[in-house]
Amino acid sequence: LEATLNLSTAALAGGNMVHGVGYLEGGLTMSADLLVACDEIIDMVKRVLRGVPVTKGTMALDVIDRVGPAGHFLGDKHTVRHFRHEYELSSIANRLNAATWEDRGSHDVVHTAHERVQVILDEEPAPVLPDKVFEELRRVMSEAEEAMKDTQLPK
Repeated sequence: LEATLNLSTAALAGGNMVHGVGYLEGGLTMSADLLVACDEIIDMVKRVLRGVPVTKGTMALDVIDRVGPAGHFLGDKHTVRHFRHEYELSSIANRLNAATWEDRGSHDVVHTAHERVQVILDEEPAPVLPDKVFEELRRVMSEAEEAMKDTQLPK
């Protein structure tokens, strides 16, 4: 709850970077589980900030006329197309009915976030930068170290 409020408030104020994501105890502790949950929260906040486009196509007045007051929109191609684009499923939130949730072990979001952390830790990390970039960084660092080796820092 606190993470959601902090991230939402920062985003609504125009912030695009929040320090302390995944922190507990006022920043004294970091939780990988909370970090995974915050990643989900950030995605949701970004979706809210993106807003809902209001155009002829999204308003779908022709669909409203076609479906009419007694019909429903769930089977309409327009709804399906826009629903798939607009709706984002969480990888940790539970959308099951109670009976199915209980049959599957009654796992709460904390448990599911922890499982997601384990999956992430078990994966082989993808390289962040291409090898050529790392080689260039190493070359620049080596040059800098060589240039600074005799430099005395002030006390």
